[in-house]
Amino acid sequence: MDLIRRIPRSFFFYVVIGFFATLADWAAFWFVSIFLAKHYMYGTTASFVCGSIVNFTLNKKYTFRNGSTDIKKQAMKHVSVGLFGLSITYVLMYLAIDVAGFPYMVGKIMATAINPIYGYIAHKHITFNDAVG
Repeated sequence: MDLIRRIPRSFFFYVVIGFFATLADWAAFWFVSIFLAKHYMYGTTASFVCGSIVNFTLNKKYTFRNGSTDIKKQAMKHVSVGLFGLSITYVLMYLAIDVAGFPYMVGKIMATAINPIYGYIAHKHITFNDAVG
């Protein structure tokens, strides 16, 4: 129980909000890759956009309680951080699907499990840190 109390409040909110962003992400991925039967990289890109919008909006307000009015600057930092995360996802998806032969959704699960820790640290110290550029 002591470990739970040591987890920062912001990380708890990040995980909860991440769940909702992941729902948007996965819904878009399923829609494009499975329902529309497009290549999984198109689905990954569409899911990134949908998940990022939910992630940015909710984390700005609830996780990091950031009151900055320079939304354009923050959105650009969020996109930059997110694009690096997307590149990680592309590599993981390629390795899981094209190299290892896993189904699309298994590759998506693997990528989804790895990115949140990078995302929390990067958004906390770059996107929602007003002292950074």
